[in-house]
Order: sequence, then structure tokens, then C-alpha cells
Amino acid sequence: MENWGLSVFVEQKILLDPEVSSFSYQMDLTMVVVHEICHQWLGDLVTPVWWDDVWIKEGFAHYFEYVGSDFLFPKWNMKQRFLTDVLHEVMLLDGMATSHPISEELFQVADIHRVFDWISYKKGAALIRMLANVMGQTAFQRGINDYLVTHEYGNTARDDLWNSFSQAMQREGKDISIKEVMDGWTLQMGYPVVTISKHESLENTVTISQEHFLYDTDAKIHHHQLFNKRTLLCCSGFQAMQREGKDISIKEVMDGWTLQMGYPVVTISKHESLENTVTISQEHFLYDTDAKIHHHQLYNKRYRPVQIQISDYTLVM
Repeated sequence: MENWGLSVFVEQKILLDPEVSSFSYQMDLTMVVVHEICHQWLGDLVTPVWWDDVWIKEGFAHYFEYVGSDFLFPKWNMKQRFLTDVLHEVMLLDGMATSHPISEELFQVADIHRVFDWISYKKGAALIRMLANVMGQTAFQRGINDYLVTHEYGNTARDDLWNSFSQAMQREGKDISIKEVMDGWTLQMGYPVVTISKHESLENTVTISQEHFLYDTDAKIHHHQLFNKRTLLCCSGFQAMQREGKDISIKEVMDGWTLQMGYPVVTISKHESLENTVTISQEHFLYDTDAKIHHHQLYNKRYRPVQIQISDYTLVM
């Protein structure tokens, strides 16, 4: 428990014998200690004004469990573990029709216990990790520092955090409203599924669309106008290997999945120099980035990025 200047732990979360304790126990203990130390700043020094934003302090603490542990023990590969332990797990929960927005109004004290769930902890951590990657570590750290210094010994709402991040981005010459970006993720439940498909009629063109993902496709979402928005991006001007007609070799497709281990991670990022252009790339995903793969020529193929010029789009988060 993160009391002011005195974190309190149960015995099994603080006693450790390196010669006897298992690796999983050492990792769990380290993460708990890092979590509670983080609360000295995010939770104690600056406290959410009300319980509907409790995800800020718990999300940050859960995120820094992995960042802090990775700093202390780099060989544990905590940043890679984050994907399966946090991101993938919370996507299972948030893809259900019974999920809820990470920020939701609470009208009575009896409702407070509801916000202390994995949506607040794990989705909060996942959104913070996403924001850190979008902003870049320098701007992200500056935003956190400004937020803590400006509001120390006080109470804040989520907009105070977004304003600090927006100001940090403006210092780097990027006029981006973090509030506008993050409200789409915090004020509605779930997450989008992105589909990239070849355009039916236009040559050398793909369509990128997104919509609210639900495991139960027949589920009735009360706020239909909020959750089921659809984004269309019509993209052209890209170079990629294409096959004419429907002459597709199933063997060629499936050999890539059956004759090599693992799976690819796909990255969609803004091009560094070309305006209105994104780069889609994929590479073999490994938790241990330093691992030596025996069949290097087979497993560590890096697929040439595809550059796509966005000619017409509307963006809805």
C-alpha cells in the first residue's frame, strides 16, 4: 500500500532468498515494489480529483512495473512481456460487450470498487505505453515531469494530464491535441479492428478501414453512434508484390507459417519525410531481441516496408 513515504507490503511480497526463490517470484516481487514506489509520485504527490480517473495512477504504476523492472533487470525482457501479460490479456476483456470505458462517471460511493479492475490497470498501462510511443520518449518524459511539477500536492483530472502532454509536443513544434486523441480511447470502451484490403475497382489501391471490435458480433451496444464509427482511408501509389486474378499458391502462403517458428509483428507508422504517407512493415517477433536464431536466413526475414500515399481519408478515433 502506497502510504505517504511509507509503502507497506505483505510478507510474501517483500521477503526474498535469491538462492531459493523462483524466477517468477523474483519478478513478481520486483514489479510490486516498483508499482508502489511509482505511486509516491502518481497517486500521492499528484492525486486524481475523483475515482473516475483512478486509472491514471494505476495505469501509470502498472506501466512502470515493466519499465522499471526492465531498467533493473534488462535480461528479463520486460518490455516484450508487456505485450502478452498486459496488452493481449486486456484485449480479451475489452473485446467483450460487457466491458466499460476506462473513464466512467461514478455517482455513488458504492460504485468505487468497480473501477479497480483489469480495465483500469491493464488498459490504462497499454494506453500509456501507446502514448509514449506516439509522442517519443523525450516529449513523454517532459510531459510527465511538467504534470507532476505543476500539480504537486494537488488534485487533477485527466484533462490536466493531456494538457501537459500537448504542451510537451508543442515544444517540439508539433501542434497535436493529446486530449482529442486520447478521449477516443478513454471515454468509450473497446478498441478498433483495422482491415487492409485491396480496392475492388481501383488499381494499385488499398482500403484501410476500422470499426469497433467485439467478440459477440450480435451484441447490442447502447451507444451505437459512439462505438460503431467507421474510418476509411483510400490509399494509392504503393509498390508491392501483387498477383493478377485469383491464381494464389496456398502452399506458398502456408509455408511461411508452417516452416518457420513464431509470428510477425506488423507496424504502421507515419513516414519520416514524405507527407501524407505511412509505412507498413512486418518482422519476426521475439521476446529476446538478442536471441540467435539457428536458421537465420529463414526466420529472421525482414519484409520490405510498403509505403502508402494517403490520398483521401477521414479519421475517427
